[in-house]
Amino acid sequence: MKISGNLTITKENQENYKDVIEVSGYVDVQEGATFTAPVLAKSGSVYVRQGATFTAPVLAEVSGYVYVRQGATFTAPVLAEVSGYVDVQEGATFTAPVLAKSGYVYVRQGATFTAPVLAEVFKKIGYQFTDETFPKGTYLNLTIKEVDYLKRLKPLLKSNKLVMSRWHENENWKNQTYDEVIGCGTTHCVAGWIQIFEKDKYNEISAEECGIKCAPNLAHLFYKSEEDVELVIDTLIK
Repeated sequence: MKISGNLTITKENQENYKDVIEVSGYVDVQEGATFTAPVLAKSGSVYVRQGATFTAPVLAEVSGYVYVRQGATFTAPVLAEVSGYVDVQEGATFTAPVLAKSGYVYVRQGATFTAPVLAEVFKKIGYQFTDETFPKGTYLNLTIKEVDYLKRLKPLLKSNKLVMSRWHENENWKNQTYDEVIGCGTTHCVAGWIQIFEKDKYNEISAEECGIKCAPNLAHLFYKSEEDVELVIDTLIK
């Protein structure tokens, strides 16, 4: 059975979809359901709601995100690629032993995300693991340059010079040297500081445009809070 569109699994209908092999839209396993899809090989996003259990023994590709809510369990032993993000919430368990590629990964307090192959990918970026299970944190696929930006942002965050509510406190930075900007005490957001790090290269475009050009993998942070940015930085920069 192939499903064109979305598939919602409930406790009442879960036995009706044992023979589904592909879902073009999302798979939504709702609270109270325990769903095993023995021949499902490909799907869009996967959403496992609070307390639900989803087992997909031959699922190899998710062309969207994976969202495992509080207390839910998702087991995908041959899943190799998730094109979007992975979000494992409090008390949830996601096991994907051969997963090698994904978007950013968000592991909440008390969650268990076991993905040894993907862990090795993130270790090469600079993230620190003691075993194959992801510790709490936010993990991004970053370039060397983007890692360097985060290293430079960390002391600015700790000294309250990173404020996410505006791109730049004022436009004086354009007429200052880099050292003068650092020393003057003005505040800037992530994209604003990236523009300053690249001083005089991108003065004529917006901070957002500069940030996207220079650090596309950090772009989703541009509208986040200081707390969200701090979690991203502290997960990587110890």
